[in-house]
Amino acid sequence: MVLGFKEQFVDRILNGSKIHTIREDSKSRWKQGRVIQMATGVRTKKYNKFTEQICISTQKFQIIWNIPFGEEYKGRLFKVFIDDRCMNNNFWHTKESMLEVIARHDGFDSVNDFLDWFSEDFTGKLIHWTDLKY
Repeated sequence: MVLGFKEQFVDRILNGSKIHTIREDSKSRWKQGRVIQMATGVRTKKYNKFTEQICISTQKFQIIWNIPFGEEYKGRLFKVFIDDRCMNNNFWHTKESMLEVIARHDGFDSVNDFLDWFSEDFTGKLIHWTDLKY
């Protein structure tokens, strides 16, 4: 299946620094083993399939804004959940915060850029094309 990406993510996917994507999946289309045709310009004359991967796994992803006891960003409280586990105050084995790792692995330069992208409540899936799981 085709997954469309903004141009800003192409090099990061190709160089291996963006190793998953976060998408809505209300019909549960994304499953282990599904072929991911990665492209820009989907449904336009500028369509460009730049690589193909296999979906290794998925995880439930949710960000909730204006939630009590959340972490503050631009005056709003938020929490990020993966598989119903709160990631806000957790740390990766490298001493990076989980939010820093998730943002970097999703192709963003910073947690701030990641939170600006996901600036509203969101429920979807992390679609992995590597063995990494959170």
